[in-house]
Amino acid sequence: MGESLSKEKAKLFVEEFNSKNSKYRELLSEQILPQFENLSTDDFSDSAISYLLSKLNKDVIESYFDRPLLGNTCTKKFVNEFLLPLMGFEEQPLAKNLRQVLLIAGQRHGKRYISC
Repeated sequence: MGESLSKEKAKLFVEEFNSKNSKYRELLSEQILPQFENLSTDDFSDSAISYLLSKLNKDVIESYFDRPLLGNTCTKKFVNEFLLPLMGFEEQPLAKNLRQVLLIAGQRHGKRYISC
């Protein structure tokens, strides 16, 4: 779906996701935005980033195939500034989800952020 939209149309979905009061954030983050190519955390508002980070502590990423938006979009800088500092937390589901996101990000970046 993401590849077939014009950049202008795709931007509208990102703008809606970035809207603090969007009632479509969950749908956008789980079903729509992961389909888009070339999105990064740099495209998201602070509010959208906070939402994605909070999801790490709420929703369980069931499998590797549930490619979370954060894992698909985080930049190396984002990993270093926001995700790696969270590695000291052992609370679930945060610790498990964080590992999953870092594994996906590491594959995209050609790096190993964590040991398997």
